[in-house]
Amino acid sequence: MQYRNLPGAIGLALAGMMGGGALTVCAAAVAGSRILVDGSATTMEVRMIAGRPYVPLNEIARAFGRNVQKSPTGYTLAISGGANAVSGLRGKVGDLLFDGKWRFKAISVTRSANYTLAGEGGLDYARYNSVAESADAKTFTAKDGNEFVLVRCLVKNGQKSSQAFGSHYGANTALADDQGSSYRPVGFQQAGGMIVTKELIPGASQELTAVFVVPKTAKITSLVFTLTNISDDKPADVRIAL
Repeated sequence: MQYRNLPGAIGLALAGMMGGGALTVCAAAVAGSRILVDGSATTMEVRMIAGRPYVPLNEIARAFGRNVQKSPTGYTLAISGGANAVSGLRGKVGDLLFDGKWRFKAISVTRSANYTLAGEGGLDYARYNSVAESADAKTFTAKDGNEFVLVRCLVKNGQKSSQAFGSHYGANTALADDQGSSYRPVGFQQAGGMIVTKELIPGASQELTAVFVVPKTAKITSLVFTLTNISDDKPADVRIAL
């Protein structure tokens, strides 16, 4: 998407259409006003020039997870993270989402009556005991009326320092069904252990599998995954349509 010599009002309208029209941008035309994106305040500040509102291009780009790139005809707002990345925190299986700290992709979703832990990680007994059983903490069978949902994911460190991804600390990580019920993960299969991934240097990535148990009759519609470091006072949630 490119912008060149755009008055502020037009620039704001175009910015609001980024992401397939899912985002709404509004601002009062007075000095010092701030922009709301889907009702949430941003750090963008409106400047009044000749009676019209303007916002610096780099601030618009940052709000939508994009980078400003100079082109021969003007400027391009390029999606951060590659050609198949998606601006914002909503997407579908296969989309690469970025919250400014972590890139996240849901690679695949499968359902099964059984689950065998392969490699590091594990299931939390307190979480799975009522819906599944295991004799060796390696091979698990869902109890009557339930089944496993295995979500294979990719996480990539987009920060300037080495960090471990805090899978187990995701306060809102869950599957949601069409009846309004949600299901928390019972464990994670990942290098590093059940709680966190191994430490990832900037730009490094790792696959993990989030393990859920749901009723067989549940029609799962979405995945919410909290992106967080081991300690993070501002985690972000991504939502994946299933």
